[in-house]
Amino acid sequence: MSDEIYLTNDSVIDTFKRCNYVKSTTAEVLNISYTAFKNLVSQRPELDEALKDMREEMVDSVEASMIENALNGNVTAAKYILDNLGKSRGYNVKREQTFVDDSKEVLTIMRNKKNTSIIDVNTTNNT
Repeated sequence: MSDEIYLTNDSVIDTFKRCNYVKSTTAEVLNISYTAFKNLVSQRPELDEALKDMREEMVDSVEASMIENALNGNVTAAKYILDNLGKSRGYNVKREQTFVDDSKEVLTIMRNKKNTSIIDVNTTNNT
């Protein structure tokens, strides 16, 4: 008797949902290796497309929940949204760093994900 099993697309999809759209967990529940799971999905374009669509729907749902939390006063959610979706309006994470080189110049640099700006150069006289 063979150890082979046949997994229908529907059974894979149902398991994927129950495993919260996590591929490695889905493979484990189906009792196959992660590599076997990836191969199965890649060999069935309609299954691959269904799983991708399901993950996109999950991301949409989480995004909607995050926005709802932000609009209801959750400051952490609001900050996350502004840092990631509000970049075009000037909201983003900025870091300020100060460097001192051998010439005793102090450079203060403002960095964000898109660019770097030197915002201050001072010469110190510590001789």
